[in-house]
Amino acid sequence: MINRFLKLLVIFLVLVIQIGWLGNFDFMRTKLNILIVTLTFFIFLFDFKELIGWTLLAGYIMDLYSSLPFGLISISLIISLIFSYFLFRNYFTNRSLISLSILVASTTAAFHLVIIFLGWLAGQIGFSFYEFSNSWVTSSIWQIVFNAILAAISFSVYTYLTNRLKRNFLVKGNL
Repeated sequence: MINRFLKLLVIFLVLVIQIGWLGNFDFMRTKLNILIVTLTFFIFLFDFKELIGWTLLAGYIMDLYSSLPFGLISISLIISLIFSYFLFRNYFTNRSLISLSILVASTTAAFHLVIIFLGWLAGQIGFSFYEFSNSWVTSSIWQIVFNAILAAISFSVYTYLTNRLKRNFLVKGNL
């Protein structure tokens, strides 16, 4: 019970920071998505069903505060995290710094690609809700880079505080 409450508290804290705090800074609003970093980090810690549940909750709350059509962020988060979970289970099984950074970068890229695809699909049906531009592509690339850097910092802090994950890349003998 306490463990679930702490996970819920972490999700709500991340959502408050993402929506309330980062939303006030024009530079960071489009260049950092700590929700994706946190949910991808949860791949290392939780099982698949629990991850999908937390993703649904976080996506629902993000959809409430988004100007995009309702459900778009939830669907994009779920698809990108399923993709990332597949990569983790089949290719990045060692739970290292490099694995997390690559997973966060691929999850962020998949999230944006799903939004682009769903926007294109809605345009084919006759709905137009999002205009893509060169600045959006540039912001997406920067978001991939900044999310990977934040993931590396988060991994380092987490492994310093707990010994639950491997520090394969950081150990002197492995260089």
